[in-house]
Amino acid sequence: MVGHYVVHLLSRFPTLPQDLLRVVEAVQELLLKERQEKLQLEMRLREEICNEMMEHLQQREQWSSDYVDAQKDMLEELYEDKLKNLKESLTDYYLDQIETRDEKIKELEATLEESKRQQNPKRGSPPKQRTPCAGPSGRPRATSRSCNK
Repeated sequence: MVGHYVVHLLSRFPTLPQDLLRVVEAVQELLLKERQEKLQLEMRLREEICNEMMEHLQQREQWSSDYVDAQKDMLEELYEDKLKNLKESLTDYYLDQIETRDEKIKELEATLEESKRQQNPKRGSPPKQRTPCAGPSGRPRATSRSCNK
């Protein structure tokens, strides 16, 4: 592009030293102008590339953030379900334990009642009263020191 313009300029000017100086100055101005335009173009391109990269990085960051949030939500839901299952299992286990204990208590109470009935066949008669020196059978103790005095 510059070469065609220089040829055009040379064809218009006579070849005197002053004229050649003007042509050289004009070519220098054209080169300077072209360099400035290329520098401006490069700066614009760099700015556009930088802006596109920033936009791309922001999109990736947003995607990553959304992905992490989704994973967090999934994990929270998973652990909530696990805790719910654990709670249900523990509740069932302890209810079974309580039921088993209650059954054992009822069996022991029934056994105790049966034992009491066997010891006291007459319900209407009062239980035998023991004297302070008597043993569990109601007979006097032979070895009790307090009763020997």
